[in-house]
Amino acid sequence: MHELRISRQAQTDLEDIQLRGLIEFGASATRAFMAGFDDIFARLKMYPLHGRARPEYGRNVRSCLHAPYLVFYLYRADVVSIQRILHASRRTVSLGEEAP
Repeated sequence: MHELRISRQAQTDLEDIQLRGLIEFGASATRAFMAGFDDIFARLKMYPLHGRARPEYGRNVRSCLHAPYLVFYLYRADVVSIQRILHASRRTVSLGEEAP
């Protein structure tokens, strides 16, 4: 199993998603939805290449969909590093390492 790290920004993204969910959908629906992120994180610890390669966002960037959100992460040296969790309709800036 690989190590999983969640950046401060990704943690803030999760908190914002949860708060928005509580306001719009209630506690029960939000709990169920947020559990989906836990499932994705567990899958990435086991299968870090599960996500789609996203070179348009930077070198080593991959993503997984938990509709309507994309979980952007880096995988290198046996570490899965969750960088951001953004609504799929949102355009992002570079998340990975710059090409040499």
